Amino acid sequence: MKEFEVTGLDGWLTLKPKSIIIRRPVLRRNLSRKQDLKKGATEISINNITAIRFKPVRKPENKGFIEFTILGEKKISSFFSDIFESIPAINKFERSTFSSRNKSSEAEGYYNETVWFNKAQQDGFKEIKKLIDVLIDKEPNVIEELNEIPNKNMIEIKQGEILDNDKIVELFKCSPQGGMRRSHKTNTLVIVSNHVKSIYSDKWYGDELHYTAMGSSGDQSLNFGQNKTLHQSNDNGIEVHLFEVFELKQYTYQGIIVYDENAYQEKQTDIEGSERLVWMFPLKLKNNPPIRFNQKVIKKLQLTKQKNYNKLNKNQVKRLAESKKGKSQSFRITESKSFERDESIKLYALMRAEGMCQLCDKPAPFSKKDGSPYLEVHHIDYLANGGSDTIENVAAICPNCHRKMHALENQNDIDKLKKSAIERLD
Repeated sequence: MKEFEVTGLDGWLTLKPKSIIIRRPVLRRNLSRKQDLKKGATEISINNITAIRFKPVRKPENKGFIEFTILGEKKISSFFSDIFESIPAINKFERSTFSSRNKSSEAEGYYNETVWFNKAQQDGFKEIKKLIDVLIDKEPNVIEELNEIPNKNMIEIKQGEILDNDKIVELFKCSPQGGMRRSHKTNTLVIVSNHVKSIYSDKWYGDELHYTAMGSSGDQSLNFGQNKTLHQSNDNGIEVHLFEVFELKQYTYQGIIVYDENAYQEKQTDIEGSERLVWMFPLKLKNNPPIRFNQKVIKKLQLTKQKNYNKLNKNQVKRLAESKKGKSQSFRITESKSFERDESIKLYALMRAEGMCQLCDKPAPFSKKDGSPYLEVHHIDYLANGGSDTIENVAAICPNCHRKMHALENQNDIDKLKKSAIERLD
């Protein structure tokens, strides 16, 4: 393979058969040739790249980046060191250029290298990303290293154990970032189902987790990044470990998972709120049933999601709620069967009612502490009876009418709520 080079906003990226080279511009007087800007370089072995992040160009920044998480100690060439030591004014430039983009996510023994690019440069970086992905999967030295692993089950974690991010990185030798973290060092793939802070909509259906593939913008592909790794996990010998997040920075270990190979597509919203097609992976735990969390954990999670959704406007909430249309009702086995109600649907139902009970047509009986009218969200067809958690099956009603619905289950009242819900689908 020949060398492949692209130019970014803050440096040059060169791909060689077994390494990448990142060159940064150096501030020097009387610098007349581009080549002089590229004398100082950091060369990184393909084997030491543990993860790659690619962010396309978007407004308002009008720039994107490619970021490499690398195993090893960061080294700056002597060329740079000499320049920086002799010119104190450049020290600030050195720190901004050669520090990681996100220090808080780094772990001991790992560092990040990032190159930024604009719209005109983006296609070149996309192409080089594809080539690097191929080299990481096919590079002979990596394959040899995997064959030398004496025991791929050497990672021992008890189901239910709660770890922080640094501990996960230490155990699995994986990237400190992302929901899907491939490690060549331990021949594992760590997947994280973050129920607190994530654009992805992972769902439990009893003992089976339907896990959303990676790719935060636009339609997803099974051949993109670690989607391919997970999709081929039954044949590639890679062990897949599942963590769930119910509280920020706390990763609860579920165990080793098995993929049933029946991936399917559904509609979700992306990072910009646009509807797109995602891939869902049905996964089951290999050795044990899922942990049965108590209702307090689930309730606390729902309150956290509610706070996050309260920050959105009505149109954003509506798009999220509408994306759940036509989907089977998810449920998690806790101490008892617990249906997972979507907080965006609940919030949109309240917004849609505009403070009026949809059954008695009277204003809410009182206001909450924040001044908003108090109404309760009622599932017209009960979830326990097969009803759906969708905007067509919910109504916002006053507490008195809510008790009436459950006590009497009057068919005329049910018909009125169904009609009201449909009429309000604006």
